[in-house]
Amino acid sequence: MNQRNVNHDSIDSNVGLKTHHIPKIDMRKFDGKDPATWILQMQQFFNLNNVKNTQKVCMETVHLEPNQFVWYQ
Repeated sequence: MNQRNVNHDSIDSNVGLKTHHIPKIDMRKFDGKDPATWILQMQQFFNLNNVKNTQKVCMETVHLEPNQFVWYQ
């Protein structure tokens, strides 16, 4: 295996840890309905991608509908 493959493999297996890169999240925006399911989906995404605690709130606010974002502000 060449050096390029080794580096690529280690980055892929540690997304969010070494590179601090957060993968694109394809998820519905929170509209105020069914918060328990939305929170569980966000938690699963964070766990699968090793998202740092300091990045979680920022990512969550991006996935709020306008009325819910006003509440957050």
